[in-house]
Amino acid sequence: MDVVSIGAVNIDLVARVDRFPNPDEETVIRSWDMVGGGSAANVACGISRLGVTSGLIGNVGEDYFGEVLKDGLRKEGVDISRLRVCSGNSGSVIAIVSKGGERILFAYSGANAKLSSENIDKHYVTDARYIFLSSIEGAQAITAMELASHYAKEAGAKVFFDPGYIFVEKGLKGLEGILNKATIVKFNETEIKELTKREEILDASETIAGYGPEVVLTTLGARGCFLYSRSVKKFVGSYEKFVPIDKTGAGDAFSCGFIFGQLKNWDLEKSAKFANLIASISITRIGARSVPHLEELKSYKQYDQFLL
Repeated sequence: MDVVSIGAVNIDLVARVDRFPNPDEETVIRSWDMVGGGSAANVACGISRLGVTSGLIGNVGEDYFGEVLKDGLRKEGVDISRLRVCSGNSGSVIAIVSKGGERILFAYSGANAKLSSENIDKHYVTDARYIFLSSIEGAQAITAMELASHYAKEAGAKVFFDPGYIFVEKGLKGLEGILNKATIVKFNETEIKELTKREEILDASETIAGYGPEVVLTTLGARGCFLYSRSVKKFVGSYEKFVPIDKTGAGDAFSCGFIFGQLKNWDLEKSAKFANLIASISITRIGARSVPHLEELKSYKQYDQFLL
């Protein structure tokens, strides 16, 4: 595989509402959808849509949702030979989405919480060009990802780490074993400030880079992202044309775009611009797996700049 993703696989139950209710209030659900989710699974599917070979390491339950998830991943062209079926229920998320695309999430870890070092196939990891690591509940999750990142670094594969808030709560010391093996680390603005206790994004990025990553990315929503490396320290703007419908999975879409650019040997800034475009397109669609297929990109004039 070009990219092996490790982490959560979820069923997302998405309810669209006009507004979020206050406590003891009621609001009408305008639409109700069941879609695949989980950061690792989202990236596995998104990178596959962009024409990159993709595999997934994770767990699903032996329930109906587990069958739905496996079938969905197969249809997306993701290799699920390292996806384990565990006793109990699959991970799930209830997502409440407002008119403006803002969301409230209620997560149930289910089989995701059983991720451990036993999931990590050394040869599957070391044969990849990139591994993508994302946050996931579970007592052994950090240990499993430390092992995977160790195998990857030893073999010369690149490690893209997206801690998410679940891992951010572990603190810098808790994440040190992954950060010092990661090539690229991605946060949103809240996460990086919380983890580093720094208010300025440049200072926060420098703190993370001090642990070893070559590139630190901070997504900033409609403002784009901040790109930090030894040679580049700058804000990279987003695309204003796209009106948000559902922001679920935008960060995962960004990760797909950036990894794709790096696999194409683009420079960091071009990769960040492409990541912003993929994320911008994703928020105009429902659900967490909203990365456009490579063929679809031809219909967006913004894509033309990446063909030069």
